[in-house]
Amino acid sequence: HSQRIFTARYNPVHVNQLYSGGWDRNVKFWDIRAKKLTMTLPQQIQVCGDSIDMKREDTNIVCTGGGSVGEGIMLWDLRLHEKPLIKIDWATTLLGNK
Repeated sequence: HSQRIFTARYNPVHVNQLYSGGWDRNVKFWDIRAKKLTMTLPQQIQVCGDSIDMKREDTNIVCTGGGSVGEGIMLWDLRLHEKPLIKIDWATTLLGNK
């Protein structure tokens, strides 16, 4: 990361894996044993606070939340990480649009 990290959490099942997010608008996945970065989500997400989580039953599913530039909530499948599976946009949700 090139700016402040706001969340860093271990994978709930595979404890050698860590994920982090911060003000540099990157969500990164790390392999602690190999001491290397394994993946960065392709979409810029400004993480403020604890707004990344992973599904315990399927650690390929990750939820991110960002808001400074309207990222909203996104649900990702790490096997197909080119774009989010679901995106909830703050502006259109608050206005009642879909």
